[in-house]
Amino acid sequence: MPITKQAKGQNNKQIKIRKPISAFSLIELMVSVAIVGIIAAIATPAYIEYLGQGYRSEAMRELVTVVNLQEQYLIENRTYTTDMKELGFAADPYESENERYKIDATAIADISSDFIVTATATDAQKATDLTCYTISMNYLLQKSATDSEGNDSTDTCWGQ
Repeated sequence: MPITKQAKGQNNKQIKIRKPISAFSLIELMVSVAIVGIIAAIATPAYIEYLGQGYRSEAMRELVTVVNLQEQYLIENRTYTTDMKELGFAADPYESENERYKIDATAIADISSDFIVTATATDAQKATDLTCYTISMNYLLQKSATDSEGNDSTDTCWGQ
């Protein structure tokens, strides 16, 4: 309801006084949109890298699990196995829970005495993490990793 004021010397005439309307101008809105865009451009790559590291951590955990299962299998069968199904997984190669890595065991020289478990990044993981294309652990718990070009990236991936 507008504010009314009675004018002096006038017979019951009322003058309407309006409060100024406060709003944003188009320029102010565009500056705000630009600021949000800049923040998003800076934050998105960092967030994607953070997600990639989280998925990599899951793959590392799975590698340790597979190595432990291989040791249990060795005690029961006097040999290691390259078949992930024999270790209790649904498929060979086993795909991690978030479907970012495929995990498989192979023999280094002789499956009865040694093995290496490798987690290989799927296409979805390759898009977020170029430095850790493969992550591996052998029967001696020695860790290794390679990037998308096959270069050694063990220190970067395993954080040593």
